[in-house]
Amino acid sequence: MRLTSVRALCLVIALGALSDAGIASPSFNTNRPNLQKNSREAGAMLNDGLAASHTMFKFLEYQSFNEANSERNRAVQFLKDAKVKYEGLVKQAPDQDLVMRPSTDDEKSAEQDFRKRLAEAKIEQPKTERQLAAIAVTVVTQHLKLLDELKFKGGRDDNERLRALIHSQATLLELGILTTIAWDISTPSLKR
Repeated sequence: MRLTSVRALCLVIALGALSDAGIASPSFNTNRPNLQKNSREAGAMLNDGLAASHTMFKFLEYQSFNEANSERNRAVQFLKDAKVKYEGLVKQAPDQDLVMRPSTDDEKSAEQDFRKRLAEAKIEQPKTERQLAAIAVTVVTQHLKLLDELKFKGGRDDNERLRALIHSQATLLELGILTTIAWDISTPSLKR
């Protein structure tokens, strides 16, 4: 297994554990009061899709391909619902300049990681809050495309598609939490 695959898998496991504990939210959450409710609902749908993906992985361990494909279908539907919700958030997000103001070393590091991960994913750096909100749509759409095209047959071909899917999921989770942090540090008027 290549180092990037191991890193991606570790990130998925770590962020999933943090998310379950209520410490981190890999769901592109905004702290804008007028967007927060829809943002959290979209994040919950996204996490339902990720949970169904993990159940799909469980069935693959048992080589239960019909059940794995059924869970894949559930995951696809949850992600489609999340995408629609995120698209609504993009329309609601203000088209004002995005100004991130990190005040701690951790926030500065997160901003640097955010910009680096966007570049790695070939996603344009957001200049406005609306563009920041659109990152969720872009990343969920990319992941959804991979998942939607995936059909398990129980052969070697499954491995490369799974590897791509796991890498995509790691990118989705990492950009999700980094986008949440970007929203937070771009709002100096809110108490932290």
